[in-house]
Amino acid sequence: MRKLMVLIVVCCIMLTSIGCSKTKDSDNGVAKTEDMEKSDTTGDESNQAGGLLPSEIIKELETKEYLLRHFKLSYDDYREVHTRYVENDENVDDTMLYPNMRPTDEPITMKDFIGKDIAQSKEYLLGSMITYEEYEQFLSLIEKYMYNMKISEVYPDYKKDDWFHVYVMVEMQGEDIYQCYRKKYTFKKTGDAYKVIHNPMVWIANLNKKDLGKFTKEEFKKYLDEAPHSDKKLHN
Repeated sequence: MRKLMVLIVVCCIMLTSIGCSKTKDSDNGVAKTEDMEKSDTTGDESNQAGGLLPSEIIKELETKEYLLRHFKLSYDDYREVHTRYVENDENVDDTMLYPNMRPTDEPITMKDFIGKDIAQSKEYLLGSMITYEEYEQFLSLIEKYMYNMKISEVYPDYKKDDWFHVYVMVEMQGEDIYQCYRKKYTFKKTGDAYKVIHNPMVWIANLNKKDLGKFTKEEFKKYLDEAPHSDKKLHN
């Protein structure tokens, strides 16, 4: 259990550089891996029909990242989609999309996973430090009750006619932790195609059970409403 709690802390730190998404289950709000895998086919079909819209690109990128972290997709496949929709992101191989499971302080960047299939990636990441079942338990601890992503409409840039902005909010609710972050995606349109040129994390909240207990329902809503870009209308 101690190993899993350490991993939760690691995950909180990693949220400053990653995003993730799932499709909400209509019965209880808990996201399902199967739903993500089914929706995974829609992006390529839309692209063949004439290019994805910004909100569709975000769903495609976030879905691929979720599948990657759950060992449903190889890094090479994720990388292909990422480079297709994100402009000039030479640093993608230097990001950390997996928490470090090995007995070393050296960061595990994604360049370590180039050329590895899913089985090889799992073995390389987990090694002898933690089992796959413990890794799945770790993911469940931070997303057991809720994992929901909302996306805004497309907003035009005030200065550049070919730039557009889309805002994203992701909420995660586990047994002992609530996490919420917001990202602002900036797109550039060239012809009929949109590409992401910027997607920084603009706000993040990590609250444990004790912190959550300090809020009334109204106070908690006000806390979320005071986050940057909370005036933007979001949709599931």
